[in-house]
Amino acid sequence: MMSDCKEKVRAAMSIADIAAKWYRITLNNRGRGVCPFCKYEKDKTTFWVSDNGQGFRCHHCGKRGDLFTLVMEMDNLDFPTALKKLADYAGIEWKTTPAQAGKTRKAKDKEAALQCFAKHWNNNLQNVITEDNTPVNTGAISTAKLDI
Repeated sequence: MMSDCKEKVRAAMSIADIAAKWYRITLNNRGRGVCPFCKYEKDKTTFWVSDNGQGFRCHHCGKRGDLFTLVMEMDNLDFPTALKKLADYAGIEWKTTPAQAGKTRKAKDKEAALQCFAKHWNNNLQNVITEDNTPVNTGAISTAKLDI
């Protein structure tokens, strides 16, 4: 099922269009541009994108891959999430497998555990007792949503 969706996405989308529209990578007419992964080479066109081969490569840092690798690297995603993002953009039907649903459930459980820990930590730090047994209100610590 996933490989079928992967092939549909690959056939429906252009890596050059995604590079330009999503990540604002300016490419010349030969598919060359500045590599988004190289931190110090902002004035050299070492990044190459091929619509025929549906791939990219940087001749400076060595990063290479296909459309899915580009999205995974640029957005820091795993493969199923990158595939889902591209499939949604292309209007291709996407169905999650039970294994993928389990991974999502694990991530939610992990986030809930971290939120519980942060709340507990915050409650314990609000009233700290000093050596002479006088309470000191330390204020609230942010329990904003944690990135997992």
